[in-house]
Amino acid sequence: MTSQNHLCRWPITLLLALLISFALTTEAMAAVITSVQGNAVKISKQRTKIKKGQTVSIYNKKGRIVGKAKITWAGSKTAKGTLLSNSQAKKGYQVKISSSRGKRDVVKGSDGPSNSKMTKKMLVGFMGGYTITDMQVTLATTSATVDMGGNGYGAKVLFDYGIMNNLWFRGMVGLENFSAGGVNNSGCTGGAECNVNIDYLAFDFWGRYLIMNGNFRPWLGLGFSFLMPMSKSSTAIKDSSIGNTNVFGGGLGFDWIMSEKMSIPVHLEYGLLPSSEKVKANYIAIRAGIAYAF
Repeated sequence: MTSQNHLCRWPITLLLALLISFALTTEAMAAVITSVQGNAVKISKQRTKIKKGQTVSIYNKKGRIVGKAKITWAGSKTAKGTLLSNSQAKKGYQVKISSSRGKRDVVKGSDGPSNSKMTKKMLVGFMGGYTITDMQVTLATTSATVDMGGNGYGAKVLFDYGIMNNLWFRGMVGLENFSAGGVNNSGCTGGAECNVNIDYLAFDFWGRYLIMNGNFRPWLGLGFSFLMPMSKSSTAIKDSSIGNTNVFGGGLGFDWIMSEKMSIPVHLEYGLLPSSEKVKANYIAIRAGIAYAF
């Protein structure tokens, strides 16, 4: 791995740290039930503005509303309440102030609707991406092994489909660029810098498990991509050896629901290309975009 590629990794590392921090902060700022005794609940306010007399909604670990409680006492850090009829509560469930609009939240069981602005199960959109590639190539002319690294980019159309509440399919199709270099070796064409630059038409297929189903939806997933080269140039690999290939990957990310019809998907993935005697390659990609429900 080249020192240049080490420098290229810091934006990905920083962004991943920010995503994790954002998710933890969002979780930490929600009020949480700390104990349940019969119909009485005790709540840690976590800097929320819960007051005596308010009605609060209760959400389970999957982000679905499972009940309501009437606040009977509120201090600076804790509050107490009484469960309303047909409500469920357990230690660790989140609590939010019920909407003051005319519409009431409907209390359902664990299979009820999630606390989300968006209820539709199909979305289309666009994703742009930034890729960091690691590549190890054994040169055909000298049998020397060179380690290369570089930056690429991607631009893809996105399609999301909800198979189940927590299981979603994500398909993407578009341009994926892989670029690596930064090493000089006499075994590369022209005896100059070793490099690889390939533009692929990529077809991506991802299965994603949603950890939460609210307006902030973190997920974990596995994916498969089929890549067809549209243009290619290399001083380290023979152009004739660059053909169709596939990628297996793992990823994580989140969908940030902005409204009933719009979300912002953020997608971080690690991909591993098939190894051969001459070439080994992998990449890390961060993607973000916009999607619309229909």
